[in-house]
Amino acid sequence: MHPLYRKADQLSQVAIGSAIEVHRLKGPGLIESIYERCLMRELELRQIGAVNQRVVKIEYKGFLFDEPLRFDVLIEACLPF
Repeated sequence: MHPLYRKADQLSQVAIGSAIEVHRLKGPGLIESIYERCLMRELELRQIGAVNQRVVKIEYKGFLFDEPLRFDVLIEACLPF
């Protein structure tokens, strides 16, 4: 089992609850960037560390490089959301 599995499992419940809260308050039909900013605020209010729109670092056999692919939200440095 990956060492961050338990932490990510617990955080997934918080992340899903946060996303549901944002959708409950904002409703359907907005663009993704609005939901993302609201989710970041919701996680902040719940005192959960998160970053968004960061470049993904790729490592392959000792070769490390940045790829223009970006993730939306990374929660507590272990749960991409």
